[in-house]
Amino acid sequence: MATKVDNATLAIYTRQLALMFRCGIPLQTCLHSLSKGEHEGLNRAFAETSLRVTQGVYLSTALARFPEHFPPYYLGLL
Repeated sequence: MATKVDNATLAIYTRQLALMFRCGIPLQTCLHSLSKGEHEGLNRAFAETSLRVTQGVYLSTALARFPEHFPPYYLGLL
């Protein structure tokens, strides 16, 4: 069973993603790095999202497969 992500944890992962991306790191690499974090559920979500983005799926579409981790407002911001 997937554990829900609290807003503080999601904010930390989002800041890390934004920082890596602004530094010029490719999106797939950013997502793969995030899959090595401390939250087991988010690790799985980002690992699968990394693979889907490589296949050409939009980031928001790939993350939408994990509604327990990424609420609609989050996907809308992407």
